[in-house]
Amino acid sequence: ELGLSLAPVQTRDVDLNVNVNLAWQKNKLLSLSGDYNGMRMSAANITAIGSVDGAGQNGGDNNHVLYQIVGQPLGVFYLPHCKGLYVDDQGTNKYDIEDLNGDGTVDFGDGGDRRICGQATPKMLLGSNVSLRYKNFYLSLQMNGAFGHKIFNGTGLAYTNMSSFPDYNVLASAPKKNIVDQNISDYWLESGDYLNFEYLTLGYNVPVKIKWVRSLRVSCSVNNLATISSYSGLTPMVNSSVVNSTLGIDDKRNYPLYRTYSVGVSVQF
Repeated sequence: ELGLSLAPVQTRDVDLNVNVNLAWQKNKLLSLSGDYNGMRMSAANITAIGSVDGAGQNGGDNNHVLYQIVGQPLGVFYLPHCKGLYVDDQGTNKYDIEDLNGDGTVDFGDGGDRRICGQATPKMLLGSNVSLRYKNFYLSLQMNGAFGHKIFNGTGLAYTNMSSFPDYNVLASAPKKNIVDQNISDYWLESGDYLNFEYLTLGYNVPVKIKWVRSLRVSCSVNNLATISSYSGLTPMVNSSVVNSTLGIDDKRNYPLYRTYSVGVSVQF
């Protein structure tokens, strides 16, 4: 972990302060077996912990997405590889899945044609605060970010599947893509990198000449100002730290993030 605090400008009229905190994390799963109260407990070296299911998506073992694999970081994506789309005999698009072991058939099972495609936990985390004062005006910006991880866009997979329509909603782009396929693959695995401008405040210290008023400050703030990310879903800020069935999976579980505006007045007597 590395923390930096800088004050590059300090004058009578202008103050600029920059605080940055960077954290790198790396881990490896050594074993899923061991002894407990004298009893030997064991598990497979490749164990599924997260899947895509729910409305508009078939369940079953073939929908496993996230795994614990000995020798890999906690929570990795172990998926079939999609080479693209192809048109079937009915004129609809399907995912072209690669036969990774070359046996002539595609096996979607846990021990089948799958490969490790990345991790769900970020390799680097960022937190930063920048504050600027110009005479009686001040500006404060708080940012956070995460980098080096992936997100499985299960929401995109489910709502781009035309075989679910009209029983379930689809995205506006789904009819044009005309995909009739629910198979899990790395087609919907995307970069989870993002930089979020979490909080912005602009304020003004009003000069006062009233004896019983020490200071008067007015301000306006915006929460969740903007997010820079290549992720195609609603938000890249899904669970990327707690190792459970939701880790790294965007599966229709998240309420859309909202932006809030506020105005404040602070008076000191």
